[in-house]
Amino acid sequence: MKEIRGIKVRGEISPAIIASQYNKPIVEKLVQGAVRCFLDQGVKEEKISVYWVPGAFEIPLLAKQLCQLRKYDCLVCVGCVLKGETYHFDQVALQASSGIAKVSLDTGIPISFSVLLSDNPQTAWERAGENEKNRGHEGALAALEMVNLLRSLRKKSDSNRKTRKTAK
Repeated sequence: MKEIRGIKVRGEISPAIIASQYNKPIVEKLVQGAVRCFLDQGVKEEKISVYWVPGAFEIPLLAKQLCQLRKYDCLVCVGCVLKGETYHFDQVALQASSGIAKVSLDTGIPISFSVLLSDNPQTAWERAGENEKNRGHEGALAALEMVNLLRSLRKKSDSNRKTRKTAK
């Protein structure tokens, strides 16, 4: 059995974090967690960019624009949507999650979804804590793993193409 994982940072990586300003005190903790993870994994601070959008609904549009620039190797999307008494929560959550997934699939750039969708502020604060369970930290680690996994697949594909050309 062969297992391929992309855990360690190899080479230069330029990540971007897209953060929702709504519920900003919680989201700031998610941003801090993502930045801390990137730095701990060897990403240079000057390579990390943080973009702030009004709310989670606006994240997919900026993600698409950033991916089209081809400046970033991965994106981490952070935000916090709290359930209220209307269906607004459901619509924002659905549009943010499906929009982010679509951008990643359409562009081939790893994008992690670290937008908290919580029933109450207490749950959100717990998921934005100072430990490894910080969803910003988890999202950054997942994005790095995907960057490296995709890089290793491309290298194998390039190597296989070269081998086939020389065999002809």
